[in-house]
Amino acid sequence: MKMISDLLLIGVGGGGCTLLRSITEKANVAIKALGVDTDAASNCESGDNGVDFLLIGGARFSGHGTGGDAVNGRLAVQDDFKNLDPFLENIRMVVVVTSLGAGTGGGSTPEILKYCHERGITTLCFATQPFEFEGPSRCEAAQRVMSLLEDNADTLVTIPLDDLHAQSGSDNLQLSKEGAVETLSAGISLMWRMLCMPGYIQLDVERLRSMVVSGKTGRLGFALCADEMDRAPQIVEQLEDFKLLQGAGEGVAPAESLLVGIIAGDDLLLSEIAVLMNGIRELYPNSSRVEMGTVQDALFNGRIEVVLFAFDNWAKPVAAGYVNVAARLDQPPVADILPAASSVRKIKGKGKVKSKLSFGPTGRGKFQNSEPTIYDGVDLDVPAYIRYGINIEK
Repeated sequence: MKMISDLLLIGVGGGGCTLLRSITEKANVAIKALGVDTDAASNCESGDNGVDFLLIGGARFSGHGTGGDAVNGRLAVQDDFKNLDPFLENIRMVVVVTSLGAGTGGGSTPEILKYCHERGITTLCFATQPFEFEGPSRCEAAQRVMSLLEDNADTLVTIPLDDLHAQSGSDNLQLSKEGAVETLSAGISLMWRMLCMPGYIQLDVERLRSMVVSGKTGRLGFALCADEMDRAPQIVEQLEDFKLLQGAGEGVAPAESLLVGIIAGDDLLLSEIAVLMNGIRELYPNSSRVEMGTVQDALFNGRIEVVLFAFDNWAKPVAAGYVNVAARLDQPPVADILPAASSVRKIKGKGKVKSKLSFGPTGRGKFQNSEPTIYDGVDLDVPAYIRYGINIEK
């Protein structure tokens, strides 16, 4: 399997770097990854597992961290924006993992997301929120950052540590910490495995990217089962009770689009997939879009792991007939370069013919290689007459 060259994982701050290393270790696939921190002693610095490390704010803080000050975290990354550029070259999508409530994660993450967004890079951010017992100052600091993350990330997935650790089922600090990191890392790493080593039902980067672009906010669920019988129903039951998927009321929070990843051994049955997907659709009866992928690995014989990303929003496609048509790479994206439409008619009283205007197979003309301008689920770069199926002659 090969590394996905245009997809980058970034861990920001001490907590983000811890998650980054855990994800790369658990994924068991090549991941292009970068740890970003103000602390020179960061656990990403060693470069193990192919993880690059970028020290930010070195001239300002000499590698000693920000002292828990988010303003210092923002200044640190602003000092070294140019040093991010080599890592972002040819990158189309970035997945950021971070922990809020302290200096580097809270201060630097919004700036990194904004910097990526300004360069047309799609961003998916996973951010953990502090324990309630850490006190109001850290919780309020994290909450202040949330609006900045929402403004600058294409999709933001928040993970309250109280809920994540409660999901581990242990009150022991060390065991709870290990369980929380394991759960979060397993979910994100499975997404990478689906992309790098797809099974019979494949998920590609572009489908993931199309969901992230319009997701805005989302939730993460994870479940596993190693029983010999009835694995699929048990997975569905676990997802229904998974704390990070719960809403304000009873049951899972509603979502408009879902991404489901299934990893299992060679003993995975089609009937199990059907039970899983039908059960998940019953949990989310109002979801308009469901994407899924499978990974089969002999190391998982006898068990199934499932990750579920529930996104709040879904961008509806443009008018039928102009979606999912691959444009030729050697074809200039201009309106009059394509041959005239075959259906022509004579103008009454004249010998000339009219043909339909063409904006290329995507309908986006010279904008086809640009980030789409989406408003209320509509691509505004596609001319209105195309979106509404109106024939205009030239």
